[in-house]
Amino acid sequence: MSSSPTKCGEPDGTHSRLRRRHSASRGDKFSSGNQPTEPAQLFTLRQVLTNVWQDQCWLLTAGLVHLGIAVGVWVVGITGEHLSTTIYSYWQMVCALTPVVVAIQRCIQPKLKRHRSTMTNGGNLATSVVEPSVNGGTQGDRLWVPLETLTALPYGWSRLPMLLAFTQLLFLVFIAVHGLVHHNHHHAMVPNQSLPFQTATGSVYLPVHGLSWGGLMLPLSLCWTILWAQYARSSVYNVRTGISSPDKNQASKVWYRFGGNLSETGVIITGVSLVLVQWLKPYVFFAPKDFHMALSITLLMVCTTFPTLKRLATLLLQAAPAEVYQRVVQELADISTWKDVVGYRNFHLWATTTDELVGTVEFRVLGLGQPPGDLLPRIQSKLAPWVTHLTVQFLMVNPSSESAYPTLSP
Repeated sequence: MSSSPTKCGEPDGTHSRLRRRHSASRGDKFSSGNQPTEPAQLFTLRQVLTNVWQDQCWLLTAGLVHLGIAVGVWVVGITGEHLSTTIYSYWQMVCALTPVVVAIQRCIQPKLKRHRSTMTNGGNLATSVVEPSVNGGTQGDRLWVPLETLTALPYGWSRLPMLLAFTQLLFLVFIAVHGLVHHNHHHAMVPNQSLPFQTATGSVYLPVHGLSWGGLMLPLSLCWTILWAQYARSSVYNVRTGISSPDKNQASKVWYRFGGNLSETGVIITGVSLVLVQWLKPYVFFAPKDFHMALSITLLMVCTTFPTLKRLATLLLQAAPAEVYQRVVQELADISTWKDVVGYRNFHLWATTTDELVGTVEFRVLGLGQPPGDLLPRIQSKLAPWVTHLTVQFLMVNPSSESAYPTLSP
């Protein structure tokens, strides 16, 4: 077996000796005839700020206005020496950072993709690598086939809005649980003088310190947080395919659909309830019910924020998009039904950058010599739409010992 690498897909069928190795830290790609060079500087800080202001003015304005409100709340907490108000201002600052980060990403990501496309072989954004290994030990020929994949996976710094949304939701859950425990404890100690919900939880701090308009801060912040949590999940992650399709009107579409499911509807009900409690508590009929209303609102906050929090945590922890992983497993199961293929094992899939998926898999094939010549191209064409770089190993199995491998699991 020849150990020299072979590149397929060239017009003249010639072999090139210069080969590119996959880099997990960078998505740079270059043709086989050119030496790799350092990429030119893409943009300066001034260019980034100019582009953000021109192209994403409304997002930047919303973030800056929200940041100004958060700074004002922080000043009130510092000057009045109110720790709860200061903590609340930090949450508002995290909320304000989300649209700013999204605006910067929208301006930078298209340039990064265009920059990467100029460094690819033939204008393709990815190269599929299939490395056969016979008998599980000796590495053989490498098959390099250019792919045309335009994907944006929820990895790298694309996860930053998701991480910010996760932080916001985590703070909401903390507020709700703190209010539930604190209020319940106070009610048990003094049943006839339980604190109002907002005072007990410390979630809406400003009305306690004399600012009447502060009563709307928590409902608005609650809706704002869930809105951006839904946007962070949908903008970098498509539930059906695991691959996103960037859309300039994504935020407006999310806002239009806001309230379309149980979680978002619960958020709206929670916000309205928080305001109504303040308006209705002076009436005699609602005064004895304050404790029960507080517990109901607290539980509603937990129930409406926890599902989104759990979903974002799953996306942040997984090595590759779950839907893509399941689809590749289905394709591998189909390959295992081919003639002379016994099964596969040792399958792993990673997202190394926002544009690349890297995988390894080992197939057991019946035979004593080389695997069938058309097996590699068939595997490549089967998995190319999903995996950017794939390392395939073949372990040849004696047909007489086929019964020793009745089933193989990944």
